[in-house]
Amino acid sequence: MTQPLRSPTLITKLAIFTIASTTVLGPTIIAPSLPELEAHFASTPHADMLSKLILTLPALSIMIFSPLAGFAYAAYRKLPIILAALLLWSVAGASGFMLDNLYALLVSRFFLGVATAFLATGVGVLIGDYYKGRVREKVLSTQNFAMAIGGAIFLVGGGMLAEISWRFPFLAYLGGVLIFIYARSALFEPSPTPRTPKVACDSIAQRAQAMWAWLYKFAPVYFLGFFAMMMFNVVPTQIPFFISHILDKPNSQIGISMASTSLAMAFFSLMYNRVRAFLSIKHIASAALMLIGTGLLIIGVFHSYGALLIALVCVGAGLGLILINNSSWLYMLASDSERPKAYGFLASFLFMGQFCSPFLTQPIVKAFGLIEMFVIMSVVLYGLAAVFFFYKGAPLKS
Repeated sequence: MTQPLRSPTLITKLAIFTIASTTVLGPTIIAPSLPELEAHFASTPHADMLSKLILTLPALSIMIFSPLAGFAYAAYRKLPIILAALLLWSVAGASGFMLDNLYALLVSRFFLGVATAFLATGVGVLIGDYYKGRVREKVLSTQNFAMAIGGAIFLVGGGMLAEISWRFPFLAYLGGVLIFIYARSALFEPSPTPRTPKVACDSIAQRAQAMWAWLYKFAPVYFLGFFAMMMFNVVPTQIPFFISHILDKPNSQIGISMASTSLAMAFFSLMYNRVRAFLSIKHIASAALMLIGTGLLIIGVFHSYGALLIALVCVGAGLGLILINNSSWLYMLASDSERPKAYGFLASFLFMGQFCSPFLTQPIVKAFGLIEMFVIMSVVLYGLAAVFFFYKGAPLKS
C-alpha cells in the first residue's frame, strides 16, 4: 500500500540532523581516549599504528559500503535501511566499552563503519528527496551546523569521560537507541523516484565506458572530498598526541581543543549561503583548502595552546565550507535517479580520505617529525587550493 504524500516538518528536519550527527560522532567521539588506549594496549604488536586505526578503521568500511548503500537506497525502501543502521551503530559502537582485545575492538569499529556508511548515504538521499533548490542548500548548512555543535558537545564530554577511563566514551554510542526511537516516528518514506530507462549496451567495454563517464562527471567533487577529509583527519589522529606529548596538556583539553574545530565548522556552515552569494563553487573550494592549510601551518610554526585553538578554528572553518560545497556541487550535477548512487560514492571518497590519512601522515612523522608533518601538509594544501582557483570545469547551474 502506497504511503500518503507528506511534507517535511521541523520534527522531520531535526530527525535528519540528529542522524547526521552520528556520522561525525562515530569516528571521533573516542579521539580524546587515544593516548590512554594506546598505553593500555602497549603490549600488542604495532599498538601505535593499530590504536590510530581504531579511529580511522570505520572509514575503511564506510569507503567499501557507501556505494553499496547508494545502490540499496535506489532499489529498496529507505526508512527500514536507515533504522536498521541506527541499531547496528549503537551496538557496534558501545561494544568497545567491554572489549579488552585490540583486534576485537578493531572488528567492532569495522561494523560501526558499515552502519555509518548507510547512515551517511541515507541522510544525503533523504535531503535530496525531501528538499529542492535553495531550500536544500539552507537545510545542508543548518545540518552541518547541527552536526558540528553536536560534535563539539560530545567531544568535550568524551574528553571528560576519558579522564575517568578510556572506555567510558564508548558508552555515548548508546544514544543511537534514542535516535532510533525518535527517527521511527519523525521520518517518512519519500515518494518513489521515477527510474531513468536503461540504455542497452552491446558489450562489456561499452558498459565500462559508461561507468567511467559517470565517474568522470563527478570526479572533481569526489577528489576534493577525498583530499580535504584526508587533510582534516590529521586533527583527530595527530592532535591528541601533539597536545599530550608536546604541549603536555591533560585529556580534557584535547576534547576542548577539538571542539573548537566543530564550533568553527558550525559557524561557517551557517555562513555558507552568504559566501555562496559572491563566490563560485570552485572558488569556495579553493578558499576552504587555504583555510585548512593555514590551520596546519599555524600548528607547525607556533607551539602554544592558544595558537593551536586558532589553528583548529581555521581547519574547522575550511571543512565546514567544503562539506556543504561538495554536497551542493553534487546535487547540481546529479539527476534525481542518479542521486542515491552518486551520494553513495561521495560518502565513500570522503571516508576513503579519512582512512588513508594516517598512512600518509605517519610515515612523514617518522621520517621528519610531527611538527614538520604539519608544515609539509600545509604546503600541499596551498598548492591544491591554487589548482581549484584556476579550475574551469563544466558550467554549473545556480
